[in-house]
Amino acid sequence: MAASDADCKQSGVCKGQGLCAFKGGKCQAGSDADCKQSEFCKKNGRCTAKDGKCVAASDENCKQSEWCKRRGRCTAKDGDCVAGSDADCKPS
Repeated sequence: MAASDADCKQSGVCKGQGLCAFKGGKCQAGSDADCKQSEFCKKNGRCTAKDGKCVAASDENCKQSEWCKRRGRCTAKDGDCVAGSDADCKPS
């Protein structure tokens, strides 16, 4: 169980979900840097820290993700990457 930033940084949720900072008694996304190094960022464009979680805050976040390349989810909407147009689907 995490009890410090160091514990969070060494945990699987840091690498996987960007939850690398200990706040409010649990591991959370403390900065964009936490999110950018995570698998969430690489795979599904969740590269921006917001309210303790990693979210897709911009189309740019989504466009660099595997989800955009493989699934056409290249547009940011409500913190996630979605297929926002026919053009999004063309690369997939």
